[in-house]
Amino acid sequence: MGRIAVAFCILLLLAIALWQLGRAGLIAAKAWAAPVLIEYAFDRVELTNQRQLPWPWADNYPIAKISVPHLKENRFVLSQSSMRNLAFGPTLEKHGGNRIFYGHRDTHFEFLKELKIKDKVKYEAVGKGVEYWQVQHIAVVDADEIYVPGPNQESAILFVTCFPFDSIVPETRQRFVVWLGQENKSRS
Repeated sequence: MGRIAVAFCILLLLAIALWQLGRAGLIAAKAWAAPVLIEYAFDRVELTNQRQLPWPWADNYPIAKISVPHLKENRFVLSQSSMRNLAFGPTLEKHGGNRIFYGHRDTHFEFLKELKIKDKVKYEAVGKGVEYWQVQHIAVVDADEIYVPGPNQESAILFVTCFPFDSIVPETRQRFVVWLGQENKSRS
């Protein structure tokens, strides 16, 4: 009877280990596939001029693309600003004429730490052409003290992520904020 119990325990532990490895593999597969599917959906939107879901059960879709050419970074902005959607890419909130993009510090917005004053950023909104922006200010601020320009000031883009970048603490009050001013606009 003892051998049967030991064999059963070994089989049970193996089954649990395989189950956990399968779940980890599924998470890794989703992490790899999501950006590919989001980019494909963005390209389809550009071709069809219609909203395209990256996967059939998605509750968001790509609405814009942010590019930082000298860093070779491209990010696809998702339509709904929520904590759940931040797992897949940056999200956008509009405040007057300003656009605030939120992204995770350890994935989609990790490249922000490489930005410098006067760096160029390209913004492509679906169906609205291309805009060129320039980094004007970079600061670390408290989450409650993020300055958004008022309605009588020029429009701005803000990139916001948690700070410090390499922290293992999941929740922090500090935010790394990059303010961008518009250079010029062209239709494409």
